[in-house]
Formats: sequence, structure tokens, C-alpha cells
Amino acid sequence: PNQEPGQSILFRVHTPAIVGGRVDYTDRTSTGDAGSGTLASFGALGTHRLRVTWNATTQQAQLSVDQNYAGGDFVADFTSPLINGADNGFDGSNVHLFFGGSNTAWFDKNTAQPGQLSFLLLMEQLRLALNRELQLGAFDFECHFTAYPPGAFYGRHVDQARGKSQRVVSCIAYLNPDWQTSHGGELRIFSGDTAQDTYIDIAPKGCTLVSFLSEGLYHEVRPTTVDRYAIAGWFRTRET
Repeated sequence: PNQEPGQSILFRVHTPAIVGGRVDYTDRTSTGDAGSGTLASFGALGTHRLRVTWNATTQQAQLSVDQNYAGGDFVADFTSPLINGADNGFDGSNVHLFFGGSNTAWFDKNTAQPGQLSFLLLMEQLRLALNRELQLGAFDFECHFTAYPPGAFYGRHVDQARGKSQRVVSCIAYLNPDWQTSHGGELRIFSGDTAQDTYIDIAPKGCTLVSFLSEGLYHEVRPTTVDRYAIAGWFRTRET
């Protein structure tokens, strides 16, 4: 992909186990989200076909969903608005599907394996140290596995959702023991809120832990050429 920082069209597919099942779309530019919305909602598990089309003449992308597919030709039950690409400086190679994982990707203290429990214990020690030294008021930690296949990336964003301030520190532990520079997949952290700001790149090498404030710190995952694995997590304060 030749995506410029922060510019992408995201079609995000959530499984019912996470948020009731839905398909979202976002037209993300270097200055923010130009448009977003929910295209379809699924009430139960099933087989759903998705089709992304890119019109090279009009420079527009569109997502269609064939809900509860049972065979035969593709018949769209839901179709997204046309999303312009030319004005944001990208082409068809920048249109990607991002599939949300299942709930089994999240760590559960009640069913965690020994290795997961060891990691959670280390993060608990880090939580206590952060609260002691920085007075953050973090009271718990949530995390999940992440897997990026070749060609995948994650555009520029912040980890603290709009209108919510529970996430105070983001943590990423990398699980790639033989990572090479040619593999790409770096974590890029920006000094400001635009793609033109200076940045640092951090290679996702195994046994590397990256921590940073969740509020206002823009970052992205650069395209990877091989499978890329990590544990992503957040220290959280109590909801108010």
C-alpha cells in the first residue's frame, strides 16, 4: 500500500460477540474523519458477503453487504455512500477491509493461560509504579492480542475515544522474535496532531514494550510485509 500517513478509507467489520455485529465505514484524511457511519447491523451469527468496489474513473470507493448469504449471486442488502478518494490523495490500493477479532482475542483473567497470567502480573506491577510515580489513578488494565497479516496497517489515530477519558496509558508488547527492517510494520508516533508533524518509528521487535499517554498522542501502524503480532492494552481509570 502507498498510503500517506493518516489517509485511508476504513471499512470495519465487528463480530456479534463484540458489539452486536455491525459494519462501519470511515473516510479518514490527514486532518481527521471526513465522514463515518454504520452501514449494517447483524443480530446473530451468520454468513455475510462483503464487496468493496473502487471506480478508477471517478476515484470513489463503496462497500456493499449481502446479509445472510445462502448461495448464488451477490445481492446487496446494504450499500455505503460513495466515498471520494481523489481529494485525499490516495487510490484503490488504499482501500482496505479491517476485520475486528472475536472476543477470544481479549485477555480474561478467569480463563487466561499461564503465559497470559504472567504478562498480566507484570502489567499490574507497572500499574502500581505508574500510579506511585505519576499519580495517574489507573485502577485496571485491559488488553487483547492483535495480528496484522501482510499488507495490513492502521491509520493515524488516538486511543482515547471521543467523549471518554478512561484510557490513560496505552501499552503495546511485541511478539515478533525475528523481526527485520524490511518487514515494515513500525509503530509511528507523531509529535503533534497532523501527519506533517515530526515522528519516531519503533520496530515491533519481540520483547519490546511501548507505553505512552492515550490522550492526544497520534500514532499509526505502518504497512507490514509479514505477519505481525502484539498485545495491545490500556490502563484505565474509573468511569465517572
